[in-house]
Amino acid sequence: MNISLTAGGLKELLAPYFSRKPALVISALIIWLYCFLAGLQPPIVRAALMAMLAYLATFLGREVIGWWSLSLTGWIMLLINPLLLFDVGFQLSFMATWGLISLSPRLKRFFDNFVPVISNSLAETASALIFCLPILIITFGRFNPACLIPNALVLELVPFLMILGGLISFLGLIFMPLAQVLAWLIWLPLTYFVKVVEFFGQFDFFNIQMESLSWFFGLGYYLILLSLLIKKKR
Repeated sequence: MNISLTAGGLKELLAPYFSRKPALVISALIIWLYCFLAGLQPPIVRAALMAMLAYLATFLGREVIGWWSLSLTGWIMLLINPLLLFDVGFQLSFMATWGLISLSPRLKRFFDNFVPVISNSLAETASALIFCLPILIITFGRFNPACLIPNALVLELVPFLMILGGLISFLGLIFMPLAQVLAWLIWLPLTYFVKVVEFFGQFDFFNIQMESLSWFFGLGYYLILLSLLIKKKR
């Protein structure tokens, strides 16, 4: 989400002052600077490479295809470092993004019939969780299905908190009193965010222990999931 907001925001911010191609080049340089500052973790690099492919498509006047962009990004990263295949951060980031691309739109149409107010957040959370489930269970040995609810309740706040938080941090370097005034605007949603997490975090009985599962379980899970998606698409 950090990279997505940065990539989209930079392009819109620079568009009035530069032509399209210089704006894309400058935005790309700033995104990679952000990645270096953030430590070049696999999920951040994956998001940055997908942003670069989106910029390249815009540069060439082509349409961006989500699954193709994700697949190409994964191959590039594995060609550079094949050991990333065993990195949990890379696995979760890749599968969560795949879920958002392939399953989230379908789940949103389903949730629109029942909870339209939070249907988008619920669909994104559920799709990411469905695709990450085997990795979570095999790696950590437990699973909490109740995580859908707090995620759906706070997800829409994240872009607002990130943008306003970044603005406050920047203003704090220039004029602290103004930054402190704006900080009161972020206090209420941040408090809500923390209270929701704390409230649902106290219910340990939702944790389901599922230890001693092998990667054969994960392989079978993904084969079934892929076959269902292909069948549904047809």
